[in-house]
Amino acid sequence: MHRSMRAADAYIEKADTEYIRSKINIDSYRRPHDTRREGLKMEDEAEARRVQFTGRSSYIVNLPKKWVVEQGIRQGDLVFIYPQADGSLLLYPRRQPRPEGRDEASIRVDPHTSPDSLVRHLVSLYVGGYDVMRVYSEEGVTLAQKEAVKEIVRTRLVGTEVVSESADGMVVQVLLSFPQLPIEDALRRMATIATYMLRDAYRAVETLDRDLANIVIRSDDEVDRFSLYVIRQLVGAVADRAVLKDVGLSSPSDCLGYRVVVKSLERIADHAARVAHASLGLEEGLGEGLLAQLGELKELTTRALEASMASLFKRDYAEAEGVFDVVAKCRGLESVILSRAAGGKGDGVSVKLIVEDIRRCSEYAADIAEIVMNMTVRASSS
Repeated sequence: MHRSMRAADAYIEKADTEYIRSKINIDSYRRPHDTRREGLKMEDEAEARRVQFTGRSSYIVNLPKKWVVEQGIRQGDLVFIYPQADGSLLLYPRRQPRPEGRDEASIRVDPHTSPDSLVRHLVSLYVGGYDVMRVYSEEGVTLAQKEAVKEIVRTRLVGTEVVSESADGMVVQVLLSFPQLPIEDALRRMATIATYMLRDAYRAVETLDRDLANIVIRSDDEVDRFSLYVIRQLVGAVADRAVLKDVGLSSPSDCLGYRVVVKSLERIADHAARVAHASLGLEEGLGEGLLAQLGELKELTTRALEASMASLFKRDYAEAEGVFDVVAKCRGLESVILSRAAGGKGDGVSVKLIVEDIRRCSEYAADIAEIVMNMTVRASSS
């Protein structure tokens, strides 16, 4: 695997939580849709205002005079109120435009900037919500740097293209808008790929099909691509209420739960790839009895994954809770298989790794189910 790709993998854990500008060499940036407005200050203590009733159905709350003066509001001007999912109201002195422009950032490199460092910058900017990322150098962008940019765009950054390239710079632009691929659609895609990876990994163990095993291993990159894309959406949803609606979420509190779901799906794909990799080391086929038990473990695990994702999309507490019964069966079957494999010969270590990886997939499915239960417990209790 290209060094820059390994660097991107290692950096994902940092890039998905927050974009820290101070750690990234960005020469210029523009965030036109930041919800913080110049002149709008947050005080340490809220002002208490008494609600008044006028006419037959109108309730009135006086606006703070200092804020009105700072915003240049005059009698007869309109203010816009946005009800929030947490019961609060968001008040703007003027209608906020829909995000039509594009957030931009520039990265200056020199001949000594490593391709790995450049890739880390691009991943962080992408996850941080930037739509246009410019790479430039007064001394010219090296061939290795250009190839690293093209590789990361092609393999990891969903919806991006290199739209401009010259001797002294490149422009990477995100062409896919959030409404075109909402979070749940991206998660469905991730879950589908992970499920097929798990099934094909078992087939590779069963048939010792090296080509199939290599296909499974490569498919892990596809799950990682969608993982970064969903994280980008979640970061945007937390920062902007309009984006929250665009990506198909109803509350900012959902973002944390969906982040755990993304990580769990990513880990399931990783373990499926490990099963496929372990199959490459098998010297001979496993016995029919052992394969039958492995197949049963695989079926239980895929059932747990499918049920957990179905419960997520339906917000079904009972279906999510049922996943834990399936996972308990996986643990019991794991013990049986390991006991049987311990008495065998040859590939005992590989079998142990394969069984453990499949069982771990079921536990990540349980993590998803737990998130669903946490998200739906209030509705279930009522």
